[in-house]
Order: sequence, then C-alpha cells, then structure tokens
Amino acid sequence: MIIQNNFAVKDETDSLENLIEEISVSLGGVLSHERIAQVVTEITADYRDATVTSFVPIFIQRFAHQRLGEEIQHNKAR
Repeated sequence: MIIQNNFAVKDETDSLENLIEEISVSLGGVLSHERIAQVVTEITADYRDATVTSFVPIFIQRFAHQRLGEEIQHNKAR
C-alpha cells in the first residue's frame, strides 16, 4: 500500500486496530489481542504492494477470521 503522509499512516493504524477489535469480539474473546494483531499484521504484509487497495481490508478480515478460526478449532481438538 502506498502511504503518502503521516495522516495516512495514522488512519491505516487506526483501521487495523479497529479490525483487530472487531475480530476479537466476533471470536468471543477466545484469543489474545496480541495473537490477533500478529495474524492481522502477517496478512497485511501480503498486501503491502497491492496496486488496488479498495478491498484489502475485506481480504485481511476474511483471511484473519479463517486462520484464527482454524487455530481455535485446532486448540479445541487437543
């Protein structure tokens, strides 16, 4: 993603924090904020060079839910 100024960085950081909080709530607080942030950061890195960024937040949310949901299921199976 192209960051043009400090305001864009702040907006992106705020958006990621909001996304992390939404995911935490939707997963029932089962995973720590740190773990969710780690997964969101890893997925975000995959889209760092995206030329079209309109849907990137949706992709990040979708893949974070998928990965974390699988992690929760794996932990329950133990």
